[in-house]
Amino acid sequence: MMVVAGLAAATSCSDFDDYNTAFTDGVNASAGKTLWENIESNGQLSNFAQLVKKAGYDKELQRPAYYTVWAPLNDAVNMSLYEQMDSATLRRELVENHIAEYSHGVSGEVEERIKTLNLKSYDFKGAGTYTFDGIQVAQTNLPGSNGIMHTLNGVAKYYPNVYTYIIDKSEGTDSLTNYFKHYQTTTLDTKNSITGPIVDGKQTYIDSVMITSNPLLSRLYAKLDNEDSSYTALIPTNKAWKAKYDEVKTKYRFLGKMIAEVYENEKVASKTINIKNDYVADSLAKYSIVRNLFFSNNFGYNAKLNDENPQFTATDTLFTTRYSRFSNPAEILANPVSTELMSNGRTFVVDTLAFKSWETYNSQMNFWPGDNIMNCESGISSSKSLKVVNGNNTKNYRVCWIEPTGSKVAPKLNLYLPGVLSETYDFYCVFAPGYDFNTDTLDLRPNKVSFQLSYCNARGALATYNFSADGKSNPKSPVAFNNNPAKYDENGMLIPDTVYLGQFEFPVSYASLAGQNIQPNLKIKTEVKVFNKTEMATYTRDMRLLGIILKPIEQKEFLKED
Repeated sequence: MMVVAGLAAATSCSDFDDYNTAFTDGVNASAGKTLWENIESNGQLSNFAQLVKKAGYDKELQRPAYYTVWAPLNDAVNMSLYEQMDSATLRRELVENHIAEYSHGVSGEVEERIKTLNLKSYDFKGAGTYTFDGIQVAQTNLPGSNGIMHTLNGVAKYYPNVYTYIIDKSEGTDSLTNYFKHYQTTTLDTKNSITGPIVDGKQTYIDSVMITSNPLLSRLYAKLDNEDSSYTALIPTNKAWKAKYDEVKTKYRFLGKMIAEVYENEKVASKTINIKNDYVADSLAKYSIVRNLFFSNNFGYNAKLNDENPQFTATDTLFTTRYSRFSNPAEILANPVSTELMSNGRTFVVDTLAFKSWETYNSQMNFWPGDNIMNCESGISSSKSLKVVNGNNTKNYRVCWIEPTGSKVAPKLNLYLPGVLSETYDFYCVFAPGYDFNTDTLDLRPNKVSFQLSYCNARGALATYNFSADGKSNPKSPVAFNNNPAKYDENGMLIPDTVYLGQFEFPVSYASLAGQNIQPNLKIKTEVKVFNKTEMATYTRDMRLLGIILKPIEQKEFLKED
């Protein structure tokens, strides 16, 4: 009777239907085996064992480390799906997805966030009954000499991170995939690889550990491969990529040889460089697209991207990881081809890239003359602080002040404009107000100033364009502009005067060429006749400049600006 009772008790304790009860039968035998030996010898884990071996992970589970394995039972494993995977993918998406370092046994109430070997995170919780990634645990606490094992009635869903998704997804979006793969490198980690014998004078390795990296991620300010980050990514279809590429590339027209005026050895001279024009245009156009595809979900302006179904209003703004500002998020994320959750965010596959050119690759350009992109041929330039006071209101301005060096000198400034695109711009010059609080002087005499642009034309020759205050297009010589130094706002405060100079289309682009000292030169010259007493009394020869603004014509047309 005692033997029969003992057999009955043993049968009860080993009942696989009772998944709430820790495994006790044969504990001593399993405890003396490695995790791999326990997986291999368990008939209910034969599918998982086969895949572990194919992934080359059987040796790892025999090492004297300490792991916890959540092993899917046979009925849960879709063998036809996993047998098609190569060993690296199988290892990453299935095997390492169910293994974590250290001991994660269960007893009583459990509430853990498990980070598996592939750095994914899953909830492991329960009290009496337990789940892993929401999947019911069949058996718990199966001991081994190098770890502990639980069996699962399912497979934890693998979510790629944003970077892996881009690299592995190629159907219909391979334009972006190929761009990322171009910068990806894989190198041998000699420190963590296991060395073998030296053959023909070269070190061999028994077990090679490879490190994959991509410097593009740093350039994008986006750690798309970091599981602890959170991003939203726009994934353009090939159709969307081509449409945006064709649009953007028109802004990057280069010539094989380009010429510009430069200031070298204390004089203005011409300089010519050779350019791989097609290569440079292609590279800049592609990067101009990619740099506007990623958003950090942790950035305050992008908070709505964390919602399951983000709803945007007309006042919402999104910022890319490269700080481009999108004023139309509802349009950008409208009608995606597909939306997928990632382990570190979400992707939107889109058939249209609806971002505006002037908010991304073709933005307004502001040039302040004091930023070392200028030289004075006559006159002295200096950076000065100008304070304007009106009652309790104060405005401070950083002014580039160009002063004549003598009583009969008309200052002339060469201001270089790096990075402009092959685009039509509206030109503006911003003059400081005519009051200097520091010296307590009020000088309301206007300037009489001309503007001439030196640039490379479509034939690769040096050319000039003369701006004209009377609206004529490129007269033989520039026609001088006057500013209003006594311009007031509605509260009686003196304010800067923005003077519209006119419109000009650059036939070629200067993007990325500033380092080679190839850039257009805007010549700003005082046109006061120094021997004419009337003009000397009417106009000031001092130029107090706040900046030059180049506004793309597309922006003006869209916003219907004056």
